[in-house]
Amino acid sequence: MRNIQRAIAVGALSIPAALGLGGVAFAGDFFGNGAFYNESGSFAGPKGSAAWETLSAADGFGNTIYYDNESFAGEFGAASNTVVAGTG
Repeated sequence: MRNIQRAIAVGALSIPAALGLGGVAFAGDFFGNGAFYNESGSFAGPKGSAAWETLSAADGFGNTIYYDNESFAGEFGAASNTVVAGTG
């Protein structure tokens, strides 16, 4: 079980680390004069690990999306929560 938890933690940490990004936001000529925001983070320690990401985007045509995810694993178990919403 501990090896599985480590594999999940390494996987969760490797994506943001490989990209070198903790958060990105910009607006302008994107999605038809829209805006985009992305923030993510993760950590691992002797008692467990966690990862999270928030993303939102809007285009110039009234379409929007919001995505939020949190996941963690520790000595008493693991959990994950995801919220997705959009319009358009």
